[in-house]
Amino acid sequence: MIKFFRNIRQNLLNEGKTTQYLTYAVGEIILVVIGILIALQINNWNEDQKAKASTLTYINSMIGDLKKDTLMYANQIKDTEMKFRFCKDIKDQINGNKALIDTSAFIVNLQAAGRLLIPLMNRDTYKDLISTGNMKLIDDEKSIDAIRKYYNNEAEWWYTDYKNQLVNGYLPLVVDAIPLHLHEEILGREMGVPIEDSYDAALFDNKVEHFTKEDVTEIMNALKGNKAFAFQLKRISRSHLVQIKFLGLAYGDAKSLLEVLGEWKTKNAY
Repeated sequence: MIKFFRNIRQNLLNEGKTTQYLTYAVGEIILVVIGILIALQINNWNEDQKAKASTLTYINSMIGDLKKDTLMYANQIKDTEMKFRFCKDIKDQINGNKALIDTSAFIVNLQAAGRLLIPLMNRDTYKDLISTGNMKLIDDEKSIDAIRKYYNNEAEWWYTDYKNQLVNGYLPLVVDAIPLHLHEEILGREMGVPIEDSYDAALFDNKVEHFTKEDVTEIMNALKGNKAFAFQLKRISRSHLVQIKFLGLAYGDAKSLLEVLGEWKTKNAY
């Protein structure tokens, strides 16, 4: 093609048609410019399509993360509500205000009431967006603000305090009160539960079998009238309620972000 155009120019020059040559040369330049512009447009379109595909991948991945988060929050709310009920039952049973009918459950629930369970967000997609600078691909301030609000969790301070109350306040008193062989049995049963099973099955449905009347008496004597235990039990009872509130807020934020991202997908459908 280039040789063809070169021959035309050469023939015009040889024939002395200078004006026609110049006109042709200008026309050829215009054609070249138009070709370059078209190529640029095609390239820009291809890049735009790649960016849209990449953005959709991020959005779908984050939606998947959020669905896992909402399930986690829902389960942890249920579990924490159960731990709060355990605290009330333990208090009433130790003080004699409620009959101790299921001794096995009482022993297990003493430990379960103080077990630590902190929500862990699925942050992989968000971290990728931040580390790569690809957050700009989303190009929607409402969506970006909602994403940052959700993942910049302001409740981290509370989870740290909650952990301290359970691990350093309540649990040492319970560990000291319960005979070692019962700890071994409870933990052994929990360790044997398949990882895919629910947290409830692992923590709250366990029973101990190898305990004696003396074991129960030892536990009751260690806890009844124990002011430190009474304080820590009351403290974590309140903290479980606060934890339920924070989990509920996080659950609501995750659902809201899911709605925002769903709106983005509808608006940017292609």
